Amino acid sequence: MTINHRELAMAGDILIVDDSPENLKFLKETLTSEGYRVRPASSGHLALQSIYAKLPVLILLDVRMPEMDGFEVCRRLKADETTKAIPIIFASALTDTSEKVKGFELGAVDYVTKPLNAQEILMRVATHLSLFVARRQLENKNRELQETAAELNQYRKYLENSIRELSIAKEAAEKANVAKSTFIATMSHELRTPLNAILGFSELMSLDKSTTESQRETLRIINRSGAHLLSMINDVLDISKIEAGRLEVDIQAFDVIKLLNEIGEMINVRAVSKQLGFSVNLAADIQRFIKSDSKKLRQVLINLLGNAIKFTSNGKITLQAHTKPFTSSDTLMLVIDVIDSGVGIPAEKQKELFKPFVQLVQENADIKGTGLGLAISKSLIELLGGQISVTSVLGEGSIFKIELPVTLANLNDLAIEESYREVKSLAPNQPTWRLLVVDDSVDNRLLLVAMLNRIGFQVRDAENGQEAIALFEQWHPHLIWMDMRMPVMDGYEATKKIRQLADGEKVKIIALTASAFTEQHSDIINAGCDAVLHKPFHIPEVFASLSQQLDVKFIYQDSPVTASSPTSKITTEMLTTLPLELRQQLHEAALKLDIEEIDTVIVKIHTLAPEIADSLEALAKGYQFDKIIQLIDFKE
Repeated sequence: MTINHRELAMAGDILIVDDSPENLKFLKETLTSEGYRVRPASSGHLALQSIYAKLPVLILLDVRMPEMDGFEVCRRLKADETTKAIPIIFASALTDTSEKVKGFELGAVDYVTKPLNAQEILMRVATHLSLFVARRQLENKNRELQETAAELNQYRKYLENSIRELSIAKEAAEKANVAKSTFIATMSHELRTPLNAILGFSELMSLDKSTTESQRETLRIINRSGAHLLSMINDVLDISKIEAGRLEVDIQAFDVIKLLNEIGEMINVRAVSKQLGFSVNLAADIQRFIKSDSKKLRQVLINLLGNAIKFTSNGKITLQAHTKPFTSSDTLMLVIDVIDSGVGIPAEKQKELFKPFVQLVQENADIKGTGLGLAISKSLIELLGGQISVTSVLGEGSIFKIELPVTLANLNDLAIEESYREVKSLAPNQPTWRLLVVDDSVDNRLLLVAMLNRIGFQVRDAENGQEAIALFEQWHPHLIWMDMRMPVMDGYEATKKIRQLADGEKVKIIALTASAFTEQHSDIINAGCDAVLHKPFHIPEVFASLSQQLDVKFIYQDSPVTASSPTSKITTEMLTTLPLELRQQLHEAALKLDIEEIDTVIVKIHTLAPEIADSLEALAKGYQFDKIIQLIDFKE
């Protein structure tokens, strides 16, 4: 079995403890050659200081050391709740069986005998690190699932309460269109924001390879329920936008035969589940390629066919369509009939059928709606220049007819549809992409950060515009995900201020909004954003936006240490000539045995005092971090 040391190295630091510089050097070179991050300590006391400054994921511990031996270090660590789970491998020249037994009794997971062998060390480290990582992942996964289940349950209750409140509030909103528009805008944000977290986390969790089939089914239920709630919210938002004249059409060429057959396949599943017949009858001479708003037509047909299924207990439902000449050679009339053998509609109630919030014969329906579907359907068809009508006989069924003027198109007019490919990770040989997520919602920040971290981006987050500006100046991200509605400073103001800063014109900014009103898109772009992503968003939309804004490439699913120079004489008095901030940084890095941070601080010192920096570098290369700690004195 091939061991991926590089992957294991991502788990965290390995602490090596030995009073012999030669052994420390050997262990460090052996482990770092495979990508492990190593912190060396030359004594038991220094090891304990380092461990409590920053917990390692594994400890290689010498037994025989002056002042405090390895057994005592192990005893103290295993007696402490915060450190007792860290795996400890003893290393010793002693071969006495009783010594080994003592080590295991104290809580060690393994024991290696000196002289040390590089391959043996790597295999034992990999084995116990794998076990430790697996145990930690399992514990984290169980905890995350429990927390997620509790959060999702809270969200479900919150959304159910919000929908009830929305239904109560709509009566008052009908009396004042201005007040209603304000209310709708607010509710859009408040409802879509938690929905974004629910749908996003459930989608993200479904991609996790460790998720069981039972858990996947639970996630599918959550997704279906969330999608249903979103559909009801959208119904209310659509009728408000229609009444306010704020709904826009998107005329594009499309294949009407493909559209009708796709809808038919979806509806047929529901018909079969109720043991109903269903058929799609298209005229032989129907024009295949036309121009209209296919999304709105799809929305209307799904609503009409859904009602037909709902109110038909036996018999069949038929979707039929044909085209006929209209006013000119390139204009046609698309005629679509939805025919059912359901309960029918009394003549006196047919006049009320297309009014908002009217629900007819709903008492025995399995799924309660908002009573907005037909009102929205009528408005959408009229917005496209057509009309919708109904003929019905009580007890025999109904026929809903759509007559829609459309423009003739051809195959070359159709946009090419791109299929989604699941992103696995970032492709190699790219810049280290830095992304900043700005959102006042903790859940939505966590969602987006989780999506992006999973692929390999470097991600930081901020909860308002002020924090975003400060992070931009410090970190210079390549791209910012900017929520537009936040306290303290909103996304509009933050974007404008960032654009005025150094390099502010270079950074890409994608707006995040839960607004239902598309006309705000121009306001967002004018504020300086490069693109807009609406909540709730899906994983493919996130990566598609990144591909459009950055030259980022994805992978889809389908050195030796040089000998140290002689140490120059260095004193505490010499170090006091350095700035306090640098001494504090060096002291903290030495306590943590953080070699990279120590090197970074020494580079800074070198610009001020090269001789002191050279001496400190020699101490660091000799793993004499205790000497560095002693030299730094904050008592003056």
